[in-house]
Amino acid sequence: NVAFRSTVNSSNGTYSFPLAEIQTDYTLILSTTMVALGAAPPASTLGSSWISVGDPYGTNNTAGTGNEPGTPNGAIAVTTAMTNVTNVNFGIERLPNSNNHIKSINQPTVNQLIVLNGQGLNPPVLSGTDPEDCGSGCDITNRTVIIDTVPVNSELYYNSLLVTNGQAISNFKPDSLKIKVTAAAMGDITISFRYSFVDAATMKDPTPATYTVIWLIPLPAEGLTASASLNDNDALIKWSTLSEHNTSY
Repeated sequence: NVAFRSTVNSSNGTYSFPLAEIQTDYTLILSTTMVALGAAPPASTLGSSWISVGDPYGTNNTAGTGNEPGTPNGAIAVTTAMTNVTNVNFGIERLPNSNNHIKSINQPTVNQLIVLNGQGLNPPVLSGTDPEDCGSGCDITNRTVIIDTVPVNSELYYNSLLVTNGQAISNFKPDSLKIKVTAAAMGDITISFRYSFVDAATMKDPTPATYTVIWLIPLPAEGLTASASLNDNDALIKWSTLSEHNTSY
């Protein structure tokens, strides 16, 4: 049952149990649920969007050294000896998020390389947000990204090597990521792949983003002219062509 209870300092995350007994086995639990002393221990719970990423034993904890083995769960075995146990630091964090991108490009040709570095008219750099690493958003330059699924109608290359599904890229350099347009894309108007931002704690975005380049196929019509005028809240567009082939409306 619960022997001691302490509220985590909201400004610096510290806590202490000065009345803990020596040479005693405890389980230290991090929880958002408060229960009375002597009651059954609460489950380890975290706030919304938080996850456990590591359970270090700390210093002078005779239950173990380093990180507690197994999946982090917000509960750490503590066995006291004759000296203070310190630095039992629960590792918790919020997961990163990857940004969806849709970029219009000129109609590509077979074997064309499209560099995803955001320079000039090139499509933008892979990007995302992470509350601990870049809360206001950042591109993934020098960070880690996982390419979850590669394009089905073209090829994706990094450092001139073909990328495969699930491939992790560390120390990411945007200039090295390129789409190679293949003949399979000529009957389509988009090329897409999915990717995930991996944060500094090696946690992966669980909901990969979709990166899409899109182009418009010119209509088989020549001499298109159009004019537009505003009528109250309606835009009236009049258009005509000099010649058309298999088109109408």
